[in-house]
Amino acid sequence: EEYINNFTAILESLIQIEDINDEEVDKNSEVSQISENKTEENKIKGILLINQENFSNTKLKERNFLEHFIISFKNKKEILKNGLILIWIHNNIKEIEMNSRSIFEVFDLFIKIPLLDKIERETIFRNFSEKNPKIVFDIKTLVDFTDNWEIKDINQLLKVGIFNHFLLIVPAYLIYQ
Repeated sequence: EEYINNFTAILESLIQIEDINDEEVDKNSEVSQISENKTEENKIKGILLINQENFSNTKLKERNFLEHFIISFKNKKEILKNGLILIWIHNNIKEIEMNSRSIFEVFDLFIKIPLLDKIERETIFRNFSEKNPKIVFDIKTLVDFTDNWEIKDINQLLKVGIFNHFLLIVPAYLIYQ
């Protein structure tokens, strides 16, 4: 929680450090050609990669990490100007849809990695069925039912299926004893 509270301050101080370093380089270096300066200005100085999954259970004032960043970060345009690239990986499509307007205001590029297609979902269910022959289900129905599902939702469905299967077996086993 403390890290999330201070994350934007850390990022803003990172930007200020880059500004100070740029000023020192300008003072200490000799005047060079204009074309060299332009290439130096466009140089990428760092990449900051944030995986939302690492902070998925962390909430601050009922907001997740992405929402907190979007609301509290002030120097959005300074990131790119200072040669820093921010890459934010977020797997929860529902949270992205809820914050879509503000996400497009903050980030320059948004890449949506597609959900599982029909063949991939069918492969997952077939593999599960082969590994668990005692659990029987209609693969085609599940494939149709899970259209536009994320992998974690399908895995949760399979866990619930295993759990329900063993809940039904145990009482029957106790009755026959």
